[in-house]
Amino acid sequence: MSLAKQQYPGWGCPQDVYPPASHWPVQPYEALPGGENWQHFFHVLTEIGEPLPILQGKKPFSPTFSEKVFNELFDRTNGLIVDRSMGTPVETANSPDRPVFPVVILGLPTQTATDEQKKIVADLMGLKTSDIIKVYAVDS
Repeated sequence: MSLAKQQYPGWGCPQDVYPPASHWPVQPYEALPGGENWQHFFHVLTEIGEPLPILQGKKPFSPTFSEKVFNELFDRTNGLIVDRSMGTPVETANSPDRPVFPVVILGLPTQTATDEQKKIVADLMGLKTSDIIKVYAVDS
């Protein structure tokens, strides 16, 4: 049984227990780019040998696919909770034309990812730790 299922029995994935990141305290969070249509997030599926849902003509936002990714990341990082959100870079947060794009936030407001956890998540998403940026989570 996976670590996620052991620690969060009865839930699809650990993220289901928490409110969305856009409702977390307003503070900078470390995040990786989610990619257009969340391609980096769903890249985790290919890393674990699962077919990409979009290539099978299935909707990628099906809870089944998201839960697989969230649970895999939780298990491989020994308990790091990540969340998908729209984010805006800290440097441009006050700009009226600030960019807003999909991000995967690394940790909860009370949980900071370790360097090892960051590397694991970045690798599974097909990215590098140098791709990590500081963002504010925003409503889409």
